[in-house]
Amino acid sequence: MIVPTNDELISARLVGSGRLVRFKTNGETIGEMEPFEDSGTQPYPWITPGLFDLQVNGALGISFNDPTITVEGIRRVVDRVLNHGMTGILATLITASNDDIVGALEKIESARSADPVVRKVIAGYHIEGPAISPVEGYRGAHPGRWVRVPTAQEYKTWQESAHGLIKLITVAPEIPGALAWIELLVDNGVTVALGHTGSDASTIQAAVALGARLSTHLGNGCASNIDRHANPIWPQLVDNKLLASVIADGHHIPEAFLRAVLRCKRPGNLVLTCDSSALAGCPPALYHMWERPIEVMSDGRVTIPGTQYLAGSGHFLDHCLRHAWMLDEWTPQDILHAATDAPRRLLGLPCIGLRLGDPADLVLWSGNALSEAKPTAVCLAGCWKTAVS
Repeated sequence: MIVPTNDELISARLVGSGRLVRFKTNGETIGEMEPFEDSGTQPYPWITPGLFDLQVNGALGISFNDPTITVEGIRRVVDRVLNHGMTGILATLITASNDDIVGALEKIESARSADPVVRKVIAGYHIEGPAISPVEGYRGAHPGRWVRVPTAQEYKTWQESAHGLIKLITVAPEIPGALAWIELLVDNGVTVALGHTGSDASTIQAAVALGARLSTHLGNGCASNIDRHANPIWPQLVDNKLLASVIADGHHIPEAFLRAVLRCKRPGNLVLTCDSSALAGCPPALYHMWERPIEVMSDGRVTIPGTQYLAGSGHFLDHCLRHAWMLDEWTPQDILHAATDAPRRLLGLPCIGLRLGDPADLVLWSGNALSEAKPTAVCLAGCWKTAVS
């Protein structure tokens, strides 16, 4: 489609009702939004607020964990996620040395300072680790030698390097010192997630009592062979104080498990994430970017060769949204909420909608059915661009 202009009146369909609206942007906000009727057969694009993903590790062979990452590399990742309708993300760093975490945060902050688009899209940081389970399987693709409970001084150094924008930290509450770490983070206003954990139910309950609010990619970051009853999945699934993030890419969890999560967690208590690997968007091949080789498969899976474990996703959030829509378990609006407002509310960030005066962070989607919808144009702060993945 032709990219709209800032003063152009655009006709589109609302997700769920299918109601037709005409709207236009006015600077960085929605300046007009009115319903209309059309009895003809003209296909109209879908309109949604911009998507938000709280777990993006990189893309195109570029890792946010790389302390030598460049401004140009960061902008390439940002451009790619925008092409998939993601107008906001948390740049995610996994378990690493303190020097590497600080170095990566400083480089990303330099890019945010230099580039207004990067600054707008990267709303903050998710530190996934290093206080996670050291056990193979639960640890996933995280390097074991850097697993630890950080000191209060390390945390202070991270936040100084991130200019206070560390919003989310994933913790395994069973490791020695982790509950005190959770308490420190919550006291400092950081959202705590539980993940890469082999915790029993009582330890999960203790972490929730201290303020943990999210399960990081529930059903993943878990050993392949676990007790069918006494395992870390069930107590997180049934705890209404924990939102669940899930990687709905069709690879990380089977359809039956995703349906179970949707039936256990009420609308508003689910967050969709793509958990995109640094290899998302890369062609199928074997890559040597970390301590062990990682393979991108032809179907988009990103795997650790010789194991049953995945190393992040090769897909982006629009793919996960389509997959969740296809299941028809919740209303389309409730599923969309899990990829837009739910993560923003969890992190204390402003929510965006489709009302007069709301931020003009928007996505136009092609396709007759939502399960087939693909972003065709993205508006960020009132500026439109073609979505070309």
